[in-house]
Amino acid sequence: METKNLEYKPNAVEAVARLSDLWARRAQDRIFAHFELPTQALRQFAETHPNGPSAYPDPYERISFWDAHLAELKDLEDDWLPIAYLSEFDQGVYAGALGAPVYYMAHADIGWISSMAPPILRNLADIDQLRIDENAEAVKRMDAQCRIFAENARGKFGIAPFIVIDAMNFVAEVRGMTQAFEDVLEHPDAVTRLMDFAFELNVFIQERVRSMLDGFMDGSFVNMGSWAPGKPVLFSADAYHLANPDFYYRWGEPHLQKLLNHFGGGLLHLHSNGRHLLEHVRKLKHLICIYLIDEPWSPRAYDLLTDLKKKAGDVPLVIGCSFDEFERDLTAGRLPGNVLYSVKGAPSVAAANRLMKKVRAYRS
Repeated sequence: METKNLEYKPNAVEAVARLSDLWARRAQDRIFAHFELPTQALRQFAETHPNGPSAYPDPYERISFWDAHLAELKDLEDDWLPIAYLSEFDQGVYAGALGAPVYYMAHADIGWISSMAPPILRNLADIDQLRIDENAEAVKRMDAQCRIFAENARGKFGIAPFIVIDAMNFVAEVRGMTQAFEDVLEHPDAVTRLMDFAFELNVFIQERVRSMLDGFMDGSFVNMGSWAPGKPVLFSADAYHLANPDFYYRWGEPHLQKLLNHFGGGLLHLHSNGRHLLEHVRKLKHLICIYLIDEPWSPRAYDLLTDLKKKAGDVPLVIGCSFDEFERDLTAGRLPGNVLYSVKGAPSVAAANRLMKKVRAYRS
């Protein structure tokens, strides 16, 4: 179903038009902004959900949280559509669909409850015994929550599908990270078969989810981008962060490209320990953008932006920064274009909207 309007985003049409230009690489000299503001709903979530292990939550309670959180931000006029993320299935549902137990964890600062599963494939000889179980508890929970979220969000805000776990990421999911790399060295043919199975599993999960969620203006709601044309996937190169570019080209690029070809596009995130792959992953066809995640132990992408943009070529980047430095560099005309800045620390919605007037007029 295609949602026609969004109650919590009065300027949704304008935001989609701007994002369309960015993702189509027609905005090399323009900048874009998403303002992350605290809300009362998020504070209440943090009070009742401390960081750490959690039970699987009540889906109605979760959609109520997202509704309250996004309603508080409905007057925000930035380049971001209001979305709820299906974090409960990032990333445990993939192994859960094969019968693995799924464990949940609360993230107080962002309002998420995520999931993981222990490695379940003890022996590579058992690859052919892996079966997708549509009646697995993880799949039933996914189906029910997708329907509940879609019904209760319709016309107000969007629901973003969770990330894919494919290729080497999937091998690490079912074998453990260290064992996964040993498998590549000792049993490369088996690893290839496992990656082929991962593709089928991801297609099954992602297409099932998307059949239950609404689209918007010939596109989809997506995490780390809010909206993109078509039905792209959110994906990562996390396991490849631990290897050199040659390993990525042999064991990553062909499988990632196969996935992007199937879905028509993808939004990639790179952690700070994966920046050595930036100039390589940017070559993927149908790549929409790259979200550069910062970690406390590494220099921020914002402080390395000139160099990172050279490595990214014309691929749009999404990076984080503070409100104060964003306002300072915006006023001074020092912000590189073709970037969506995820800005934290705005004092108010009004302050964010005031800066958005300058953002829309800015040219680098």
